[in-house]
Parts: sequence; structure tokens; C-alpha cells
Amino acid sequence: MAEIRSHPKDHSLTHEENRAIICLMCLQKRKKMYTVCDKLKETHTIQLSNNVLPSALCCNCKIKVHCASKENKILLLPNYEGFTGEMIKTRSNDNSKPCLCKLCELARSTSSWNFGTNSRPRKEAGILKETHLQILFCHTTQRQRTQLLYYYYSCEKYRESNENVELMLSQGSSLSTSSGEIFIPYNAGPSQSNKSRGSYNIFSERVVATFDRCKISDRDAVFLSIAICQSLIDINLLNVSIDSLIINRSSIRRYRQSLRESKSNEIKKHFQDLKLSSIVVHWDGKLLPNLLNTQTVHRLPVIITSEDKEILLGVPVTDDGTGLAQANRVYETLLDWGFDTCVKAICCDTTPSNLAIRNGAAALLERFLDKDLLYLPCRHHIFEIVLRYVFEAVFPNTSGPNVPLFVSFQKKWNTLDQLNYKTGVNDPKLKIILTDDKINSIRTFATEFLTMKLPRNDYKEFLELTLVFIGIIPKNFCFRKPGACHHARWMAKAIYVLKIYLFREQLSLKKGEEGKLREICFFITTVYMKAWFLSTNGIKAPYHDLQFMKELNNFKVINSHLATVAINKFMNHLWYLSPELSVIAIFYQDISIETKLKIVSRTKQEQQSSVDTISEEDYTGEKCSVKRYQNKNINDLLYNDIDFFVTAESIKFFERFELRTEFLQIHPSKWAEDESYIIASKFVKTLSVVNDCAERGVKLVQDFSRYYTKDKKQLQYVLQLVKDHRERFPDSLKKTNM
Repeated sequence: MAEIRSHPKDHSLTHEENRAIICLMCLQKRKKMYTVCDKLKETHTIQLSNNVLPSALCCNCKIKVHCASKENKILLLPNYEGFTGEMIKTRSNDNSKPCLCKLCELARSTSSWNFGTNSRPRKEAGILKETHLQILFCHTTQRQRTQLLYYYYSCEKYRESNENVELMLSQGSSLSTSSGEIFIPYNAGPSQSNKSRGSYNIFSERVVATFDRCKISDRDAVFLSIAICQSLIDINLLNVSIDSLIINRSSIRRYRQSLRESKSNEIKKHFQDLKLSSIVVHWDGKLLPNLLNTQTVHRLPVIITSEDKEILLGVPVTDDGTGLAQANRVYETLLDWGFDTCVKAICCDTTPSNLAIRNGAAALLERFLDKDLLYLPCRHHIFEIVLRYVFEAVFPNTSGPNVPLFVSFQKKWNTLDQLNYKTGVNDPKLKIILTDDKINSIRTFATEFLTMKLPRNDYKEFLELTLVFIGIIPKNFCFRKPGACHHARWMAKAIYVLKIYLFREQLSLKKGEEGKLREICFFITTVYMKAWFLSTNGIKAPYHDLQFMKELNNFKVINSHLATVAINKFMNHLWYLSPELSVIAIFYQDISIETKLKIVSRTKQEQQSSVDTISEEDYTGEKCSVKRYQNKNINDLLYNDIDFFVTAESIKFFERFELRTEFLQIHPSKWAEDESYIIASKFVKTLSVVNDCAERGVKLVQDFSRYYTKDKKQLQYVLQLVKDHRERFPDSLKKTNM
């Protein structure tokens, strides 16, 4: 590329000797170049004809030069590899015209050049790519030179690395092509240069993730970025102008898309490099609007947990909500991340589409992975089912989507005096059975959990309403506006029932409704609340399931109907009393040493004895591991301790997760000092037995699926970035975000 610089202004050349140079790339030019050629044709400087080389080469070879007049001088400046001749000067009326063989040969090879109807040239023959002609036109005006020079600068960005396209102005015959320099007068070119584009990009990976988390659109990002940068400039913290920053909607969009993809790939590679050996896969299907909001589709967040790590693999769309469709998507997602070989357990809701023996997603996933998996059904889902059936035993289910009693309360909420409520201890019928020991037990438990970090606000509201029910007002307590009241919100049933009962005197309840509410409230506060909040602990799961069954049996003294309904439903979900899962109770500190010794003894037995369990079978009829306890004899649950459910098969739990069992050979009093026990205990504590992470994935899709993009890949990238950003910056405190 020739160097462009200005010629000294004090020259003696006349206006007629001014020359304009235009470099026409014969082969590879964009539409703009031909537009300029059309302008030249209009100025009668050179004419172009179709199907011929758009320049003049040699008159002897009958490639005609189209000139405005015979007096115009044409200077041919051949510039291609192999040509060593000097610049040849010809006149159109000169009979002795030299023939440039090399150029003629090139012209013949380009004779098939074709111009399309859209003015874009099409290459129809093999043509040299790096050859172009420099044509010097005489008698060009200042306006023409300005146009040519303007076009040169505007087309700089379109030049390819192998092209040598030059557009400039020159004066005089002292044109030097051998030195690599071409001179331009000072007054050439536009009087004022175009406004320069920004060159500094302020959109880093963290900025993009923050904008995505805060749901900032590309257009809003322009307003926000300019306002912040201008504020920094005003207080002298930013030493550049706004014009020098790349802030426009299209550029921001491209940067965000690119950075999302790169960050998502980085997250994926990071977790793949960890070489995880034992993971639990979670999923939870949800019917949501598609990206175009034209129809509903089945979304399936797929998440894995391993020790303290929680990884969102993706949120694919399934064909339907069947077990086969879900199993296919989970399997494909695991293969994509390379985690198919290290899956050891699954955690999902206890719906038939997930846990049916033959066509459930869990059973089909075992077939796809060709391995036996440990089932860890969501314990929150299990206890939600119990509450649902207890509520429906008192208030029969209606055909509508919402509970009529809750809808009526929701409409009257704004008319209620929130300072005028009556607690449960003010009810004479409850005061008899709500003893001081029960009140103290409830207060101690609820107060302790209120000091912990709770994953959701409705958990906190549940605990606060429980305390208010027994006559204890928490610090800074206030009633919250009622939320969703449809049947699917099972936790909302407990909150609604407690609120309605507290404001019972301000509501026009039907006959018998107050008594029904009293029954459910007492069941919730004395039995259900404690079981719900202890359900997330994997170590305590087997022991507390057994204790919950015994508490339900004791509740028959107060309300036999509700206790029987709860027992019958909970009997179908004794997954954590299976031989392989019941053994993890050995790590529970509240279990006596005698019971732990019995557990160790039963793991060493060759055959299981008194425990009646159910085995799942695959399609070939081959028996897999025992998935859950299935014994209809309730006396085995009421009159036995946790060691009763442990068998020789229980040792498979340690083998599955590759946990050492040396501590089983020593006395339980020395386990706390044994390395194998410490490692195994730490692992079991992190074992995920609730599907809350998948529910958070569903909420993430609901919040972001239709906000940013209609591109499927970009949606996955956004979800990855937002989840990662929330984990790194869990709150809005300044010290957290620095």
C-alpha cells in the first residue's frame, strides 16, 4: 500500500495539469466502488460498458478507451506482479500505440466479467486477485477530486488484506510510483472530516452479566451507559469524551451476545475440568410460554449438585411432559456436558411421570445410562402432598383452579384491620390442648429457624405466623398481602389457613368453617411445621421420617381423621427408609451409640431379614436396587427404631459413592476422630434431598425466557450468566460487589 502524504503547496503546476487517481480493483470490488464508477460516468471522465473490463488497457488489442474527448490524456499505470515497464503515455489520436502483452493477456482473462442486476459483480472466470490499474484522468475538477478522496476514506474499512486499493488526488507529472509515495495537495479532500466512531469498549463480561441480571435491554443500556459515563466525565473521573466510547444499540447487542457465549463456554469448561465423580441430577418440568409467546411449551431445567456445587446445565424444551420426553432431554444434556458417566443419584418430584416403575423418567434414564441410580425424591414435595391431602380432607377439592375460601379472603384483605386479630391461645377449644410444653417447643424451634438464612420469604412468613398463632409476636412482624391461592401452591395453603384463622372474627365464615380451620391450624403448628423445616437435612431424613410417622399416630388422640389421612398418604412415600438410604442415619448425632452399634451389626449380615421392601425391575426383568420401603404393617414403623430398616444391602450406599468404611470397624465413640468417618459424614451432609434448585431454575426461566432474545442459544447463555452472577454477588451490598 502506497504511503499517502501531502505535496508541498508552493508548486507551479497549472490547473490543467491537475490529476486525479482512482484505483479500480478489476476483480473484487463491492457495490460502493461501482457506484463511484457511475459517478465518474456521469461526469464524462470515463464510461463503463457491460461485459468488458471496466478500464482502459491497450488500443492495439482493441480494448477501447472511452474518453470524453480526444484530447484527454490517458496514463496507464500497470501495477501487477511481473511488470517492470515504466509508465506509458498515450494519446487517443496517436497511431503508434504500444501493445502491453501482459496487460492484454489479463484483459482477455477478464472478458467474461459480468455485472448483475443488483450492481454486484460476479466472478465467472479465473482472474488474478491482486492486479489493479491506476488510471490517471486529466482535467478533473476540484469537486470531482473531493468526491474521489471522500470515497477513498469511506471505503478504507472494506479493503481486504490482499488488496491494494487506493483512491487519492494528485497534482503534477512528478508522480512517483517506484518510491511507494503518492502526493496529494493540501486542499484536496473534504473541508471537514466525518465524525469518528467510538473506539473504547466499556462493556466487560461483568457489565454484560449485570445488565442481564437487572433485565436491562440494549436500548436501555445505551441510556444508562451514556448517563453514567457523562457523570464520571463531569466529575473528572473519566478523561475521555462520550464520542470516543462505543455506545450504540447494535454494538452493545453484538458485545452482549459474544460475551454471553464466551462466558457460558468458560463456565462449562470450568466445571468440566473439576472432574466431578459423584453427582446428583435434578430436573423439574414446567409448562411455560415459548420465546415468541405464541404457544406454551414444556421447559425442563436440568441441574446437577455435587458436594457444595450447584450447576445449571440447561433448560431444554421437551416435546411433552411424559417420562420418555423428560428422560431424553436429561440424557442429552448430561452427554453434552460430559457428566453422563458420573451420575450416581437423581432428585425429582414424586409424580408418576418421574417415578413410575416402567415409564417414569427416572427408570428410563437408568436405561439410557445403563446403570442403577439411587433415588432421592424431593422431600419438600413429599410433605407438600401430605398437607394437600390433609387440607382436602377438611375442605374437599373444587373443580376450579383456585380455593374459594382463599379467593374470598384475598378480596377482603384491604378492608381488614390488621391490628385486630385473635391468636390460637385466645380460642377456648385450643387452649385446652395447646399446652405450655407444646407452646415452648414450637417457640424454641421457630425462633431458632428464624435466625437462619431461609431460601424463600414464604418460609419466614410461615414461621412468623406459627409464632403469632401461639401468642408470640416476632420482632418487626407485619402481615403480608396474600399471594397465589391456586391448588398448586401447597405451601400457600398453610399460610392462608393461619391468616384466615387469625382474622376469623372480621370475616363472615360459613357455619363449620371456623372449626375446620382450627383443626388444620393445630395440625400445622404442632406436627407439620417441624417436619417441613427438617426435611432438607439428608442425614436426619430417615430418622425424622420414622419420627414423623410416630407423631402422626399420636395425633390420632386429638384428631383421628386427619391423622389417618396423613399416615395413609405418607406410607406411600417412605423412600428414605429403604435399606440403602436408612443407613445414613448412622451419621446423625442424636442417635444413641447403642442404635449405631445395631446399625453396624445389621450391615454385616449376609441376608436381609425382617424388612419387607419393593424392588424395581427394568424392561428385561433384571432386579435393580431396592428403591423404597413398602410395608403396609404400620406396627413395624411404630414400634421399631431406625436400625430395623438397615440390611446388608445398605453397604451399597458407601460403594456407590466410593466412600471408605473403615470407621465401621471401630467403636462409635471414636468415629469423630476417624478420617473415613469425617469424609463420609461431610459428603452426606451435602447430599441434596430436596429439588429446590430445580424450582429455582424454573423461576429463572419464567423471569428471563421472553425478556431478552428469541434465540434459543442466547437464552441458555443468559440463564447461565445470571445464575453465575447471583452466586458471585448474592446481595447488593457495596462490599460484596467490590
